[in-house]
Parts: sequence; structure tokens; C-alpha cells
Amino acid sequence: YVEDFYADSGYKVLLVFSDIEKTNTQAVDEIKSIIRFCNKNKITLYPLTASKSEDVNSFIKKYELNIPFYYGDKTNLKSIIRSNPGLVLLQKNTVIENWPSTRLPSEKELTSITSP
Repeated sequence: YVEDFYADSGYKVLLVFSDIEKTNTQAVDEIKSIIRFCNKNKITLYPLTASKSEDVNSFIKKYELNIPFYYGDKTNLKSIIRSNPGLVLLQKNTVIENWPSTRLPSEKELTSITSP
């Protein structure tokens, strides 16, 4: 998936869950809003985790998330963003902004950043 990631020159969002069992679940509604925003605006979303697939599937089912997860190393994911979850917005493989789970952006804020 690395080649696809770097080939995507538009906006893209990394949604990082370094440990899905320790996720700040108070952020789930904001995460759902971000997922809707990305789908509506054709922004590629890359949910990343280091958790076991059983834990990820339970989380997806419990919180009714309809997203595929990509798996990576926990240390690498923590080096991307320390928050769990955390959000990173990129454009042309350059980080534009990042947010911890305690201050995830609204759709309005994302629109203002990603609109020409």
C-alpha cells in the first residue's frame, strides 16, 4: 500500500490508532464525522493500527465504523502522532496539520483547510 499512498498527490488523512483497545472513545463521534467528510470530499482515508485484527474487528462492530484498517508497527505509529487516536492531514505527501483525539477538527475546519 505504500506505493498507492505516495502516488496519491491530493489530500489524504491518516487516522492513527496505535492501540485500539486504549482508544479515547470519547472521540468516536468526531471520527465518524471525519470519515463522512473524507468520503463526501473524495479524500483518501488511511486508518492505521498496530492492534490485533480481532480487536480491530470488535471495535469496528461496536462503533459501527465502515472503514478498512491498515496495520503497522506500534512504535512507528506512535512516532507519527502520540495521541490515540490521532489525525494527520497531508497534501502531496506533506503534513499540513495534525490533531490529537482531544481536539479533532470539525467538518467546517477541514473544509476551510482543504478548499481551494
